[in-house]
Amino acid sequence: MSRNKSLKNEVYDKAFPHRLRELMKQTGKTQKEVGQAIEKTRQAVGYYADGSSSPDWETLVALAQYFNVSTDWLLGISDAKSTDNDILSACQITGLSEEAIQNLTEIKRQYPDYIDSLNFLLQSTNFENALYAIYAYKDSIRYLNGLRNIRKEQVGQLQQVEDYKPNTFLLEEIHKATEKMELSEYRLSTQFSYIVQEISRITNEE
Repeated sequence: MSRNKSLKNEVYDKAFPHRLRELMKQTGKTQKEVGQAIEKTRQAVGYYADGSSSPDWETLVALAQYFNVSTDWLLGISDAKSTDNDILSACQITGLSEEAIQNLTEIKRQYPDYIDSLNFLLQSTNFENALYAIYAYKDSIRYLNGLRNIRKEQVGQLQQVEDYKPNTFLLEEIHKATEKMELSEYRLSTQFSYIVQEISRITNEE
């Protein structure tokens, strides 16, 4: 790959052009439509979208307002799209995603009694262990899927069935990863059973 092509790809994948393309794809807006909304030419929007040029601050604000996202998100400074300062603050303080905060807000609005259940879960002595069990289970699934994809690629590259030679090391790793995933699944269910037991004990003591 030439140096110029490498630099072009690097600019193309930067946060601002990448997220602008993402917004246009999600909303179905064309370069012409975006350009008309922010009073820029179609070509200018195209340059913003492929990273060839960057907008001035007024245009950046116009784009953020048009798509109803924060300028920080557009620039890749934040992962929160929302322009709601309360949601942005909650995301920054907790580290939770914007979607998670919005879901919690909606649950509180529709089912206020559920908040007691959420408080119980967060304050549970088993909560941290349950979080780790979820993390370990997801990680084990990703690792196993990665190994399976490698094997799938290797088999797919065969010209003839007769060419197949078992990759014993890979097959053994898949077997170990499967056992690890199953163990992680068991530990996850165990942690939540502890929480159920804790609910029963505390409720009976009330």
